[in-house]
Amino acid sequence: MAIEFVYNNQHNIVTALIEGALSLDAFELFMKNLINSEDIPSDVNILWDIRTMEFGNIDFEFESHIVEFFKKITDARGSGKSAIVSDYTLGEPLVKMLIILMKDVSDNLSAFKTIEEAELWLIS
Repeated sequence: MAIEFVYNNQHNIVTALIEGALSLDAFELFMKNLINSEDIPSDVNILWDIRTMEFGNIDFEFESHIVEFFKKITDARGSGKSAIVSDYTLGEPLVKMLIILMKDVSDNLSAFKTIEEAELWLIS
């Protein structure tokens, strides 16, 4: 599945909407295109809207792969922050696990229940 996104250049935030199941290939392709974009800075802040994402395929191995991928792009991402927005109670432990796994890579990742909270954190 493709990841839909909108770039707000005023606040330097990409809002990425994930609906349905997320594949590792789709995630990696999105991130590679983002950091290689001529129109969007590679250190852009990203708001991951996963409120309509399916969590059936998300497990420790999936999240470990994401962490390993982020290790490869850390320099390109610079000080860019990432905010995850999810109001899915059953997905909360998986989001928390990702944040814990990412601590070795970056402290610029946090989770929120609302878009507004995430945006305020990203622009601060």
